[in-house]
This record gives sequence, structure tokens and C-alpha cells, in this order.
Amino acid sequence: MRSHNVQFLPVQWRTNLKLDEDESRRRAEDGLDNRFSLADITLKKHIPMIRELSNEVLIDIPYFMSHHQMKMIETVCSQANRTYRLWCARNPSFSTTGRVHVVAHSLGAPLCAHILSSQPTLQPPLTDPLMEIPWNQFLFNVSSLFMIGSPLAVFLHINQVQLIARKGRERTMQSPSDEALDRVGLFGCMAVDSVYNIFQLSDPIAYKLNACVDSARAVELPPIAIPSITGTLLGSFQKGVSKIIDSLFSSAPTQSGTATPKESEEIVFELGGGPDKLQGSRAERRFAALNPHGAIDFYLPGEGGISEYVDMITAHSSYWGDSSLAAFILAEIFARKEDLARTGLGPQLTAEA
Repeated sequence: MRSHNVQFLPVQWRTNLKLDEDESRRRAEDGLDNRFSLADITLKKHIPMIRELSNEVLIDIPYFMSHHQMKMIETVCSQANRTYRLWCARNPSFSTTGRVHVVAHSLGAPLCAHILSSQPTLQPPLTDPLMEIPWNQFLFNVSSLFMIGSPLAVFLHINQVQLIARKGRERTMQSPSDEALDRVGLFGCMAVDSVYNIFQLSDPIAYKLNACVDSARAVELPPIAIPSITGTLLGSFQKGVSKIIDSLFSSAPTQSGTATPKESEEIVFELGGGPDKLQGSRAERRFAALNPHGAIDFYLPGEGGISEYVDMITAHSSYWGDSSLAAFILAEIFARKEDLARTGLGPQLTAEA
């Protein structure tokens, strides 16, 4: 990537989460001092692999739906903002010239959705290292939100709200009210330019999001496959990215996909955003306002394992080592609206049957 770089900074909020320490002390004073862990109540000798998956992943969801939610959001913001301050201290120009993208795994997706729904449409640059903001906001603007193995759709369903773009972002500056909303605090209306929902088909924690934008349109818009980045495809992709960066632009490939089961014609997708004024029906414009592909759901095809029921044990934790996912995220990060070179290079995306 030469002069263009991406730095991945982990935010391990779970390790720093401390729940209700003051309440625990008050209970201890009343003699209610029995402390037990999740391991103490787990049937360890029976279906141990499934119980381990449940304990490591599913237990966070009841926590999030309880009175602990505010503390969890506060911890995420605190850790992310601390990381951002340290990064800007070492790279002073980043707050005005850099961009932040968030990759949110599992429960991290609904946590980020709550934070970005509560956040102003645009945050000012971090000019003062000691600048304070509300406990439930990031210090920085988020360009793209990549959700992987996400249960966000379940929380949108439970709250009976939908996913809709925030007016005033990259593709929604001129959006009418039926396309994007200027509603800070509305869950599902996030201060972000692009939203991606990426999942393994055998991941039991992941849910689709297209229907949360428009359920009728979602019937005709199945999840889009991200192919394996190997051989000739990887070579042409790398060559295309280098060519564009050498000319002082980021890559903005055009992508094509096969049709849904109901259609046979080719569907064309483009990286890096669309025209200033979004076209099509209300549903089509709402999708385009949320993602330059006009779709939210993307999936990683499996490698032909023994069984989906076997694959599900490791599917939810397999994302971080997936090279196809990494290549897809990098391609999307470097494809900016203002850099539309439209070279036609990039990975091909095909629709799931």
C-alpha cells in the first residue's frame, strides 16, 4: 500500500469490565457474600464444547439486555477513546487527516450501534487531548462499521426499530427525509458512512440485517458472497490497488455479482460510494445511503467442512484469521467516494442462493 497505511488497534473492552462492585460490597455488609462464577454453575462433563461456546459468547447477550448495559457501553467508549487519544498523541495530524473504521465482532456490533446512534452526526477534530465528551460517545468519527458475526438484528427486532442512514454523512448530505434521518439518539440511525454485516453461514450468533432496512426489498436482495482471495484474483487485486495508489488515488473497483434465484441478469456493485444524489425506489435509496453496494449483508463461503453443525463450533471465532475477510475490508477502506477512479478491478461478489 506504500504511502497509504492501515493500523489495526484492538479494543479489548471485556477484560476491563467490572460490574457493580459497589453493589457487591453493600450485599456483603448484609451477609450476602456468597460469590460464584459461571464455571461453578456449568455442567462441564456434558457437551463441553457447546457449553464452552455458550459461556464465552451467549452469556454476554443477557448481560447486555440487563441493567449492566450502560456500564458495558461506558467501558467500550472509555477503552476506544483512550486508544484514540494515544494514537493521536503519536500521530498529531491524524485527527484532521485520518479516518477511523470499526470492526465490531459479536456483541461489539450492538454495542457500537448504540454508541453511534447516540453520537452527533459529526464529531469535531481532537485538538485538545483533555477534551471531554459524554460517557456514551466516541471521540472520533467512524467512516465504516464492519460488523462480523453480529446479533444486532435481534436487538433491532426486540426494540421494533429499523436501520436507517443518518442525514449529513458522506452519501446523505442532500438526502430527503424518506431516505435518511437527522435523529441523534434514535437506535438504528447511526453516525457512520457505511455499514457492513459480514458472517459465516454456520455462525449461530450471526443474523442478517437487510430486512431491518426494508423487509420487502430484502426478499429480492440475498446476502452477497465474498470469494476466497487466492491465485489470479489476489494478484489482479493487488496489482489494481498498487496502480491506483501510485496515481495518488485509492482503489475504487467496480464489482459484479450474479443474480438472485428469481433473476438471471447481472447485478453491478461499485466500491467507494455512488452519485451525489441516490437513485431508485425508496427502499433502494435507503440501502444505497447505508452502503455503496446497495446491500448490507455479506457472507464468507465455507471451505466444505464435514457438517454445518460441526463448523458452528468454531465459526464464530474464525473471522480474525480469514484472509478473504481481511482483503475485503482493506478494499472497502481504500475505496473512497472522492477517489472514484472506476478501474473495474477488485474481487467479484456473487449472491447466495
